[in-house]
Amino acid sequence: MSTETATLIAAAVAALASVAGLVLNLVAQSRAEVRQANRALLGPHLNDLARSLHEVLASATILSKARTDKSRENWRKRAADAQGRIKGFRSELRYPLWGIHEGLRVISRLPNWLEHTHDLPEVAQELWADGNRLRNALDLAIRDAYVWGRPPSRRRRRRVNYFARRLRTLYAKHTKAADTELDEEDLASPEWQAEGKR
Repeated sequence: MSTETATLIAAAVAALASVAGLVLNLVAQSRAEVRQANRALLGPHLNDLARSLHEVLASATILSKARTDKSRENWRKRAADAQGRIKGFRSELRYPLWGIHEGLRVISRLPNWLEHTHDLPEVAQELWADGNRLRNALDLAIRDAYVWGRPPSRRRRRRVNYFARRLRTLYAKHTKAADTELDEEDLASPEWQAEGKR
């Protein structure tokens, strides 16, 4: 092989390597921009969302144990405030937290459900335990969505939806009120329609 041919081959390899490097840099840069955009959407809401999730669970616990009507009313207001914030986050963060909105909806109902089981302490304890598992799954999914800069992974979504379904089923098993709480939003949700087709 002559030196001209070797030089030509080396130049072609160098050109191909630089084009491949350029393409890889463009792909990495676009992915970084998407991650940065997702973090920018989630970042301002992380503290409020975490506090609201905790407040819903704490308010539900105290509401189910409250003895006086005045105490119940106070904790009912606190729970309603936290529920309202979670409902707002559900619509505002639907796309950055794609796939876990059902878990947010179910956990926002926990105070009402625990109040319905006020006279059934064993059922209330089971509901609280499953609600806490759902909150932990939501916390992990939200944290991962922020850290990785993309919607929750399939594994995290499945875990959240599993605990949401489990909590909803447990409540429906022990009370008949679960059937009466279905509203138009429930019936229109993809999860409910998928369950109805089974």
